[in-house]
Amino acid sequence: MKSIKSIAIFLILVFIIVIGITLISSSQPDKVSEINSIVNREPSVNPVTTPVNNPPEKPAVKTYTLREVATHSNSASCWTIVNSNVYNLTNWINQHPGGPEAILGICGKDATLAFEAQHGGQRRPETELAKYKIGAYAK
Repeated sequence: MKSIKSIAIFLILVFIIVIGITLISSSQPDKVSEINSIVNREPSVNPVTTPVNNPPEKPAVKTYTLREVATHSNSASCWTIVNSNVYNLTNWINQHPGGPEAILGICGKDATLAFEAQHGGQRRPETELAKYKIGAYAK
């Protein structure tokens, strides 16, 4: 009988505590909302330990001298310079609409004047040339 009495007293105490907490929280809505905002907020960011999401660095542009470009002056390896950029035109030699001679004539050289005279301001040749860019001309 004593154990039933103990259980009843325990349950009454739990009930009183639950009711008390409910009454306290409903009478102080500001405290409840403050607690909720603390619980639900984003974790704070520590600038010392949190990595910064910087944009990826652009890889350094490879530069070539005129001497390097000049060593690629034939159909086996054809490089040229146009507007301070270096292009490997080896695979374009036989595809050029004007024939392979048009490209072979500029291998190993700065072809800026020749390209501009023939294609300057034309979108299609400039777009095609851009596909073969391998770096920049280091003057």
